[in-house]
Order: sequence, then C-alpha cells, then structure tokens
Amino acid sequence: YNDKFCKSIGGITETKHYYNYPGGRSYIRVDCETEHYVYEGGLDKRSSLDSLQQAIFFSTLTDKKPAIVIYNTDNEIGKYEHRIMQASKKAGIKFLIY
Repeated sequence: YNDKFCKSIGGITETKHYYNYPGGRSYIRVDCETEHYVYEGGLDKRSSLDSLQQAIFFSTLTDKKPAIVIYNTDNEIGKYEHRIMQASKKAGIKFLIY
C-alpha cells in the first residue's frame, strides 16, 4: 500500500532518519516522504492507532509537515479510521484515506 500511495504523490518510500536519545542512537524509516510532508501509512486496523505519534515524531526529525494516510481495505469508515481522523483533525495534521 505504501509503495502505491507514495508513487502516486511523487514521494520516496522508506527513507531512513537517525536520531539520538539518552541511551544511544537509533533510526526510523518514514513510510513516504515528499518535499514538504512525511507520511505515516497504516491499514484500517487497531495497529494504526499509533500513526499520529509516528507522524509527529517523523516531523521532528525532518522539519517537514506530518501526515497520515490510512489504507481503507473494506470500503467503510470504521472505528479506527474515525479515531485517527478525529485525533489528526484536533492536532491539525493532514489525514488521508486511500
């Protein structure tokens, strides 16, 4: 899903960004990165509830705007899409359903 979405907007998938924390050094991979946005992609499942945190953290590392894209696998707006959409809206973060 991330590859298809990212190609459709001219982005790059799985860009690697390093960061330091008090106990050492690690990295994250951004699902899709464009010139202005870092997208966290997720399925319309419970596992995507942390998408908001990930998008915001990506943004802190890249100085780009955070965004979330949820892949709608059942053609319905279910409870998880709704929760993520409402939290994104409240936080002022771009939210897409793809």
